Amino acid sequence: MSFGSNTRPSVAVVGKNGEAIVCFEEALRLNSEHEVDAVVTDVMLPSLKGPALVEELRRHRPQLRALFISGFTSEALVQDGLSLAEVAFVQKPFTGEELTSRLRELLEG
Repeated sequence: MSFGSNTRPSVAVVGKNGEAIVCFEEALRLNSEHEVDAVVTDVMLPSLKGPALVEELRRHRPQLRALFISGFTSEALVQDGLSLAEVAFVQKPFTGEELTSRLRELLEG
C-alpha cells in the first residue's frame, strides 16, 4: 500500500491505543485527555499548517514528538519556513512500511 497526497486522515494522533483523528478540535481534545506520544500530520492542512498544529498541541504536551508528511518538494517546504533538518519528515508517496519505520525511529529516538 502506498500513501499519496489525497490520503486521509491528514492528522493522526497515535497513543497506546493507536487513535486516529481527522480534525483539529479532536486533536486538541485527545492531546489534553490522553498521554499522546506522537502526532503524524501533513504539512499543509485545509484549516491550518501542520507545524502550527504541532505548536498548539505542544502547549499542552511539550515532549510531544511530531512526524510531518508532505507531497511538496523539500524546497517548497523550506520556503514555507519548515526546516527539514530540525523535524522528522516523510515525503509522499510513501509505503506503510516507510511510515511505520520512520515513526518507530521517532518514538525510540
